[in-house]
Amino acid sequence: MSDPRAALGARGELLAAVVYVLLGHRILGRRVVTPPAEVDLVCRRGHDLVLVEVKRRRVAPTGVPWIADDQVERLHAAATWLRRRHRWARRVRVELVTVEGWRLRRRGVL
Repeated sequence: MSDPRAALGARGELLAAVVYVLLGHRILGRRVVTPPAEVDLVCRRGHDLVLVEVKRRRVAPTGVPWIADDQVERLHAAATWLRRRHRWARRVRVELVTVEGWRLRRRGVL
């Protein structure tokens, strides 16, 4: 990984995965490719299927959204696609994890 942005993103995804495991989730996949979108993390906790989009920046610019509306739509479509393949899931959640330095925040997207 020679691109410093890709390396920064990979570290953010790893940090998010560790946090989700500590919160009792099981990681089903990282960088899961679905027809509508690639999902950074797909997790399971009980009967909940959780799709996680991870965004990492060294410093977040003020007023700039972390995630664009079209990406939210693609994640919603990916959630629908994955839900059809995981019949055990009673609920599907899409969460945005933002990482600035070592500060991690979870937000519900859908």
